Amino acid sequence: MRVLGFHNPVGSGFYGAALRALAYVRVSREGESPENQVLTIREWAARSGVEVVSYYIDIEVSGATSPRDRPQYRAMLEVARALGIRLLLFYDLSRLARSLEEGLQELRQLTEEGFNFKFVAQEFLDYISDPTLKKKVIADFLWFAELYREDVRRRTVEGLKRARAEGKKLGKPPYPFPVEEVRRLLARGYSIAEAHRLLVLEGKVCREVGGRRDCMKYETFRRKIKELTQAK
Repeated sequence: MRVLGFHNPVGSGFYGAALRALAYVRVSREGESPENQVLTIREWAARSGVEVVSYYIDIEVSGATSPRDRPQYRAMLEVARALGIRLLLFYDLSRLARSLEEGLQELRQLTEEGFNFKFVAQEFLDYISDPTLKKKVIADFLWFAELYREDVRRRTVEGLKRARAEGKKLGKPPYPFPVEEVRRLLARGYSIAEAHRLLVLEGKVCREVGGRRDCMKYETFRRKIKELTQAK
C-alpha cells in the first residue's frame, strides 16, 4: 500500500531482535534537550524488539532546514546505506520536517531509496488502513507543523520589535567559553565529556538567565571544540 507516493510507515508490534534501526532526533533551540525524544524512541524500541544501532542528533537545527541539509540526518542515511539498515525511527513527523511540501517530498524519497520509517509518538498512524484518510492525516500533521513554525517566527519578530521600541537589551548573554583552559584540559588527556563536566561544575561555561544558572549543554560544548579544532 502506498500513501502520497510512499509506503505505509512500519507498523507496531514485535519485530524480532534481529531487526536493526537508526534513530534521528532534532532540537531547534540552544539549551533544548533531546533527551525526551531519545527516551521515547528507546522505550518504543525495547517494546518492539528493535535494536537501535545509533542515534543521530541535530542540535540547534530548525525544522525549516531541508532534511538533507542537516549534518546528522545526512550522516544517518550514509550509515544506513553502508550497514544495510532499512528502518529509520523518529519521535514524530515534525522532527523530520516543519514544511508540508518538504515533508512529503522527503517521505517519498526515503521510500524510493528503500527505507521504512516509524514515528513512535504517532503510532495511531499505523492503525489507519484507509490510504486516502492516512494521506490526509499525514498531510495535516505536516501542515500544522508548518503553521506552528510560522507562528513562532511571527511572534518572535513581534517580540523583538516591541523590545526594541521599549529600549530593552535583546537576547540572552552568550555562554562563556574559556578557550585556553579547554585546550589545557584536552592536552592533559581529558576527554571532551570530562572537560565539559569539570567546567560545568566550576561554572566556567555557565551564564545567568532570569536569575538562574544556565550551563552550556554537552552537544554545544562539543560543537565549539570542533570549531576550535578546525580553526587551527
